[in-house]
Amino acid sequence: MSKQSNNYSPILLTKTSSFPMYQLYATVENPKTTPQDALKIGVLTVFSWLRERARKFEGSFKEINLPEPKSFPCDVPLKSFRINLGYTIHVVYIKDEFKESWSFCLTEPDSGKEASKNSPARSALPGRLFETNIAFIIKGDGPLECGFNVVCVEPEGTTETCEVFRISPVKYMFRNERLGIKQVWNIIEDTYKIIDTKGINNLKDFVNNNKRQLPFVLIAEHCPTELEPDIEKIANDFLAVSKNEGYRMKSELSIDKVADEKVISDQALLPFDPVNLFSYKAGFAQFGVLSANKIDAYNEIFGPAFRMEEGDVQVFFPLEINEGDDKPENSRIYKHSSIAADPKGFCKKLSDFLENYPKYKKINYGNVRFVMDASIEEQQGFIDSAKSFDELKDALTKQKDDEILAVRKQGQHDVNTQKQLVAEKNKTIKRLEDEILDAEKKLEAERAKSSASEEKHARQIEILQLENERLKRRTCRPNDPCDVSSWANQEFQERLIIHQRGENLLKNLHRSDVDVQRLCDALEYLAFEYRDFRTGLLNEIERDNKCSANYNRRFEVSPSGEDSVRSNPVDFKVKYGEGFKGKPVEHKLDMHLRVGGDPKDLLRIYFFFDENKKIIVVGSLPKHL
Repeated sequence: MSKQSNNYSPILLTKTSSFPMYQLYATVENPKTTPQDALKIGVLTVFSWLRERARKFEGSFKEINLPEPKSFPCDVPLKSFRINLGYTIHVVYIKDEFKESWSFCLTEPDSGKEASKNSPARSALPGRLFETNIAFIIKGDGPLECGFNVVCVEPEGTTETCEVFRISPVKYMFRNERLGIKQVWNIIEDTYKIIDTKGINNLKDFVNNNKRQLPFVLIAEHCPTELEPDIEKIANDFLAVSKNEGYRMKSELSIDKVADEKVISDQALLPFDPVNLFSYKAGFAQFGVLSANKIDAYNEIFGPAFRMEEGDVQVFFPLEINEGDDKPENSRIYKHSSIAADPKGFCKKLSDFLENYPKYKKINYGNVRFVMDASIEEQQGFIDSAKSFDELKDALTKQKDDEILAVRKQGQHDVNTQKQLVAEKNKTIKRLEDEILDAEKKLEAERAKSSASEEKHARQIEILQLENERLKRRTCRPNDPCDVSSWANQEFQERLIIHQRGENLLKNLHRSDVDVQRLCDALEYLAFEYRDFRTGLLNEIERDNKCSANYNRRFEVSPSGEDSVRSNPVDFKVKYGEGFKGKPVEHKLDMHLRVGGDPKDLLRIYFFFDENKKIIVVGSLPKHL
């Protein structure tokens, strides 16, 4: 037993090393989205990506089951939490009067890599871990700052290479029109077109900007040297060159332009076929294309140290990041002659170089704090809060003890005096509170009375105005039947119109044929009292009372009768409005107003109510159909 114990030794811990792989600091400055909304959309984007990766663990991570980013605006509960199911997910959310921050970390073991078109498969390496850090912060009135950082942790001395990958939330964010991310210039899946002097000067300011942290790849166009004058042959040769030697620029694919005008030559080519380089390496670098006819202007503005010729490719390195290198270089130029010897090989070489550029670099993440630092800040906040609470508690306790000691020294008499003063003050306060309450009740009653009076006064004014308008209309009434139509259409706009058929009937009447004033009364009744009844503004009693008051009589309105309409369709139908084919539609004169039975004072008005426009349409008057 003791012999076995002597042979036992603990398993040695293995030293590990860690290094950053993919790194990006960017901001969201979208005029369509506030920084606070941008933070929430960013959180939804991260969780959408995480749900896709954790789909085999469906139901295990309830904290990340939030809506998709396209569903925003929606409720986005932001909180700190930690999940450990073999994969560790740690989120820290902090909000105070100075800032709002959200930090995320996913820790996962190496799962290897499946074979792809451009690279072989790789087995998982035991002991290797990946930490994916994503963080957002809004500080003061600033924009949303974003940090993306992937760290590889592996046993010390590991020789197995590890590929660099761009985490998907970066792609989703710069593709989201409500977000978009900036690294001085917007990160896009295309190239910036440098096509004039203004664009060249903008480019110079950009590459010399200390805040820039991504390489910028500038590709100079080149033009074929031998072109036949035959247009068809030019087109065929050009397509052949585009297919075998280079990639023809499509300026219409530009997302952001450094200049507005387009002067890129129709015959200009890129020195190599980038295939998906601009899309796959967005977030690793930014890209620009220099128009062939602006190369001389570029060389004059940038100077001999950055001289380019047709078909050259120049990479501008970030100044701040580059300062940490042993042999810093501001830029690197690849000549067209070497590129043309192996365009595909150069494209692969450039792609690999950009992909591995973020490794080991020291990135300035601005105000962004990843989970480790955010956790410390969160814990310090808890400690400070607890400390402040204890200090306040001690101060209040000491103050209370001092007050008790002072009371004891002054004696019981002083205590009684204080109690009496307190009682008097409480009594005064109670009296004042009662007075205030009574005053508020009186004020509320006066307000209610005033409001009722104002409403009554306003209603009286409205009634007087309506009566005044009605009396004005009476002074303008026509005396001749042929003028009734124009008078009604003018006075009763959007309430009543007289159809062309009705106008024709009125034109053929003599003054002695009809009581014009009674006819005007009837039309005014239909336009106001009856129409307001049909639209629900008046009830039946209100309608009849207003009719009696305004016209000293009642008007009877009833259906025309289905039998009459059926037996005399020509008389009881009019064409009005337009159908879906653009032709007038027949409408039944299904209602009529009648006055009197004697032929001498007989009055009949046939009409229908346009439910869509809420208007009376008079089709026949003033005689019986």
